[in-house]
Amino acid sequence: MGKHFTNTARDEGEEIYYTDDYLTFISSHLRYIINHPSTKNVIVDPTYVHKNLHDFDGLLMDMGVRYEDFALMRIVNNMPNPTDLTEAFEGMILPDNELIDQLKSLFRTTMI
Repeated sequence: MGKHFTNTARDEGEEIYYTDDYLTFISSHLRYIINHPSTKNVIVDPTYVHKNLHDFDGLLMDMGVRYEDFALMRIVNNMPNPTDLTEAFEGMILPDNELIDQLKSLFRTTMI
């Protein structure tokens, strides 16, 4: 009997969260996101950084961040290119999922 492979494709979410309009929207709300009371500054274990050196997206994946939120996380953490992750990276700004969902909802209503 052959091996069975499970579907390992990640849920990439809605296409709307990959548009220039969405990225501009997030950039315009950057100060709000960073200063929001539910947003946390977390220290990242150096072993995670080393494991994902030059792969910020890999680090986000290891931290359980939703794939559709990777672009937002790059903006919030001033990491426009995921390959810019170096050993010097120590901390991350981590917005609460509820806050991100509220911003997504607000964005969708502005697109009507």
